[in-house]
Amino acid sequence: MEQFEFEKQKKKKIRKEPIYIICCILCLMIGGATGIYFGKKLVKPSIQSGIYEETAQILEDKFYDLTDSDLPLEQRMLYGMSGALGDQYTSYFTNEGSKEYNQTIEGRFVGVGIQYIAVPAGGLVINVFDTSPASQAGMMKGDIITHVEGTTIEGFTSTQIQEKVLGEEGSKVSLTVLRNGEKKELDIIRGDVESSLSYKIQTMGNEKVGLITLTTFGQGTVELFENALKEFKKQNIQTICIDLRDNGGGYLESVIDLVSYFVPEGQVVMKTQDKNNKTQEYKSRDCEKYSFEKGFILMNSGSASSSEVMIGALTELLGYKTIGETSFGKGVVQDQYVLSNSSVLKVTTRKWMTPQGHWIHKQGFQPDYEVKEENISSYVMDEMKKSYQYDSVDPQVIYMQRCLKILNYNVDRVDGYFSKETQNALKEFEKDYHLKVNGIYEKNDATLLLSATAYKVCYESEDQCLLKVKELLK
Repeated sequence: MEQFEFEKQKKKKIRKEPIYIICCILCLMIGGATGIYFGKKLVKPSIQSGIYEETAQILEDKFYDLTDSDLPLEQRMLYGMSGALGDQYTSYFTNEGSKEYNQTIEGRFVGVGIQYIAVPAGGLVINVFDTSPASQAGMMKGDIITHVEGTTIEGFTSTQIQEKVLGEEGSKVSLTVLRNGEKKELDIIRGDVESSLSYKIQTMGNEKVGLITLTTFGQGTVELFENALKEFKKQNIQTICIDLRDNGGGYLESVIDLVSYFVPEGQVVMKTQDKNNKTQEYKSRDCEKYSFEKGFILMNSGSASSSEVMIGALTELLGYKTIGETSFGKGVVQDQYVLSNSSVLKVTTRKWMTPQGHWIHKQGFQPDYEVKEENISSYVMDEMKKSYQYDSVDPQVIYMQRCLKILNYNVDRVDGYFSKETQNALKEFEKDYHLKVNGIYEKNDATLLLSATAYKVCYESEDQCLLKVKELLK
């Protein structure tokens, strides 16, 4: 899964010929390499479009392409230009790629409504969105998709799985899933999915808590967020908990709108600074305000960018408490520029700071209350290429031991050495899940072990962050 990026401001049109853009790519690539070589002795040259055009024309006329790439030369040079900058957030998109990217940020799309990661056996479902077609069909977090329309997807990449699962609105897709070691058949009708936000009121002890889960900051998220706040107000909720775990960001305007529901109008909620040290302040907007006696934010290493803007504003201005793990630490802003061929260049243009002027880039926010949680994605291993038995030593054995321990089997060690106790624990697992009981760790064992572990982590282990909220409310 890609991380959501921070900002999509109004797209700006660049009125230059594609050949000029290609030349820019080449100059940056050559200039960047030269700068590394000569270091501080290199005097930064001004941009000379003639050199770009000349270089691009030579490549277009003379380059003898022996690569296996299916991409046109122009696209490859455009990708190369952004990649040569060394900034992971600056990138080039084709027109279609840009649409898919921004659709992801919006959190609205046509599909079945799941997030997954590729595993050797197929696709491990790490999230099922509320009210989505997948949820209505009975799919659960922790399921492993093994077949699509009866065809195995073993060894497929995430992109290949996506191509199999996606389709037109109203069409049906049949999926075979493995749930806690048992196969299940699901028929899902593809449809509109809203994945950016879900909310509920949850009783914790003697208190009702309004829980909002945000997966991204799309343009449509603002209205959904306000609807949740209105319901909380109607129910006289005095404690709010905002779950930003694994929320990688979204649109700047959206997060400013969301923070504005809590912060008095005109108060600075974040600042940005560009390459010329020009500072811009973003202030809370005129809208209905909602206040809560207690506020909590759940976060982890996947909470990035716009999520961190919200964390900074609500903690510094309102004293909300954070629970979980240190956030990602993305303190820069991107703008999108539409090129003359309708492709898009996303460029890091500024850094951002909290209301008090803190820059958290590559550091993130430290939680007020640190809580380590089990994450099913941490139990995913590479494809097994051989079997393992007593006296083996291998990272795959560590994975097996960790999973067996989570499942409460008697494992004496988790260091990769296949001991007798490990063998006995594996045999117990094989017996319980109707596998061949031989104490040899094979591919089938690994698949069912992942399935059982995912189910355990998702449904038989309590949410440790929410447990901490409950503890703090006592």
